Amino acid sequence: MGKLFSKKRYLLPIVCLTFLLISLITAYVFRNSLTVFFIERYANEQSIKVNCLAFDISSRLNVHIEQACIHMPGLTVDIHNAHFSRQQNSVFIDSLSVEHIKQNSADESPAFVSPLDLNQWQLPANLPRLQIDNVTFKSCLLYTSDAADE
Repeated sequence: MGKLFSKKRYLLPIVCLTFLLISLITAYVFRNSLTVFFIERYANEQSIKVNCLAFDISSRLNVHIEQACIHMPGLTVDIHNAHFSRQQNSVFIDSLSVEHIKQNSADESPAFVSPLDLNQWQLPANLPRLQIDNVTFKSCLLYTSDAADE
């Protein structure tokens, strides 16, 4: 029986399994940094930056976002306490803050985004339900009639 387990044919699967396990644990520990890296790498054309991101994934693959700060040219989005439930196919957001930043003409213009033809745009059939408890919009383009009279 000792000769059966001492053969080299078991060494390669054990080494591969150990490497895979170490890789998965490392990816989970550094999930926030890895996610920020990949978001900024693939969204580089649109000049999207993620300053803060703290999230966790449950064993049922539900995602809880404690905080996310996303900066784009002319726009800043802050999300606090968001939860995506895979079973309910819904997104619950406790606080969402969107701030429009007026850009000077001297600022570098963002990459050109071509307009979408919404008539041919196919949305997925099972979009999640969205619930936002607190929304704040800030923009110099939004004003009330009281502010305009002053």
